[in-house]
Amino acid sequence: MNYRHYLVLFVGLIFASVLKAEPQESHFTVEVDAPRVAVTEAPGTFTAISSQLLYEPEVDLQARNFGEAQGDVSIRGGIFEDTGVRIGSTSIYDPQTGHYTLELPVDPRMLGPVQVLTGSEQALYGFNSTAGTLSYGLREIEEGGTIRAGAGDFHLNFQDAYAAALSRLDDGSRVGIDVSAARSEGNGTRTDGDHEFERFSGRLQAVGDTYQTDILVGYQNKEFSWPYLYAVREIHEAVGSSGIEQDDTDTTFAALNHRVTTGEDSYFELSGYFRDLRDDYEFDRFQPGLFNPYRHRTRVYSVGASGRESYDRWALNYGSQILFDEIESSALVFGDFDSRAYGRVVIAPEYTVSLSEGYDLVIYGGTAWDDTDRDEDEWSPLGGVQLLLDESMVERVYVEYSETTRVPGYTALNSNPNGGLFRGNAELARQRTRNIETGATLAISDFAGTLAVFGREDDDLVDWTYKSGESPAAARVAQNVDIDTFGVQSIVEWRGERVRLFSGYGYLLKDDSYPSDSIDASFYALNFPKHRLTFGAVWSLCDQFELRLDNEYRVQEANALRTGARHPVLTTVLARWMPPSISGMDVTVAVDNLFDENFEEVPGVPGQQRLFSGSVAYRW
Repeated sequence: MNYRHYLVLFVGLIFASVLKAEPQESHFTVEVDAPRVAVTEAPGTFTAISSQLLYEPEVDLQARNFGEAQGDVSIRGGIFEDTGVRIGSTSIYDPQTGHYTLELPVDPRMLGPVQVLTGSEQALYGFNSTAGTLSYGLREIEEGGTIRAGAGDFHLNFQDAYAAALSRLDDGSRVGIDVSAARSEGNGTRTDGDHEFERFSGRLQAVGDTYQTDILVGYQNKEFSWPYLYAVREIHEAVGSSGIEQDDTDTTFAALNHRVTTGEDSYFELSGYFRDLRDDYEFDRFQPGLFNPYRHRTRVYSVGASGRESYDRWALNYGSQILFDEIESSALVFGDFDSRAYGRVVIAPEYTVSLSEGYDLVIYGGTAWDDTDRDEDEWSPLGGVQLLLDESMVERVYVEYSETTRVPGYTALNSNPNGGLFRGNAELARQRTRNIETGATLAISDFAGTLAVFGREDDDLVDWTYKSGESPAAARVAQNVDIDTFGVQSIVEWRGERVRLFSGYGYLLKDDSYPSDSIDASFYALNFPKHRLTFGAVWSLCDQFELRLDNEYRVQEANALRTGARHPVLTTVLARWMPPSISGMDVTVAVDNLFDENFEEVPGVPGQQRLFSGSVAYRW
């Protein structure tokens, strides 16, 4: 029974539930106005965009050291290269490797809550990504600020400051500025797992009745070490290395975003950015230069636009992005090129039919065109139908199909195919992904929920694999693979007067077709939880005390490279006290990995151990 049979079954069940639904008071859609995680501030460093992804139900953040140090984002069982990050109307693309997708020197307080785009939304708004996209808007500036300082186990200490000011003009518009500075250092929860980070970001914003314009700049330096960070234990032992690897990145970022509301349910958004990332990786921090030196610099220039125009029952969704990249590298020199230009255009019209009072049927479809100056262009369809119910506990039911494509990055294309730690292939093909899914959105009083059932076919996905017979042992090899994925994803949330509860469940089943039977393990494509359950709670015991709790239980697919737990329970707890005598002050105590689980989020990479920390903040 393949995933198509499962989809037919679930479509029938969902539509049957709609026919039986009793009318209830509800909103038209469930709005994501708050993170679906409880602990929104990083307990072990300053807060980054990755901090709110660890327990996010739709995201599997696979961390090395800790998520703010280096985290791979997997959505619906995809791999880090398949995931995009979008700000405004442009995707922030790292051409060297998707490992650095989250290297974005922006204070999260400048951004809105993350929207996880999948299916047709991913096909419409994603760029060179296939599994999903993390999409962020730019938050309106509010006057005020925060100073925070914290400390914890293993000589951890961190500080951050954020301040914002507004000026209101005579015509009602507003001009604002916000700035942020943060730093962090510590010895790490494992020997020689130390880190030292710093980040600066600033923004100038103008807001009127129908527009918002932002100019954003940022700089970030991150230097950290960790045992077996990318190369597994066997290769370190074979060459007599200490096993302690080090990564040092410097990221400079500048962006412009302009959004205009052009009518009811209509808008236009124009974005552009420049990103410069320098990376210096050491296989052995105590023997710099062992193997080839790995020093890289990438520059990316991009501009994009997206929007929606509504005309009575018709609407047109559209988007486009142009991107130019270039790389300088001491090791990635075995490919055919070191610069590339990308282009993407997508249009998706939709039409709404009123079936009866309170029942609307929305039919949408379209196509995307992707091209680069180094690869053949591709056309990809998308489309679907959704039933909207105005006064029912089931608000929305949908069925859709979409296709997306992506081209591999420079580490996969330009690494030495015949030796070294990472073995590439300049002939890797463009990946094509086909996604079919059905789902529903529910809302009953203080309860909201979503359900999605999907099947995804990845043709020529670029995975990194392990062969025990390779010399040296445990080198990563990039190659194309076909994988079929069936998945179920559900999210529920309940809000009471002083308690907010939310939970997510994901099920994944994969069928792979690797080109060689001698492959022992997959580092990424087959590194996934078959079952993943998240649970979070925010409990305001009184006006002065708050308790926040995030939990994750997972049943990890077996992997020959993994040691330690396969069924971990990961828990983060944070208690906050707001003394009534000092308005604006709060004191927090947190523990990360409460049960000290020995879980390798990436096979062969030791996980972070239990960490206690505390902080004091003053907000105005």
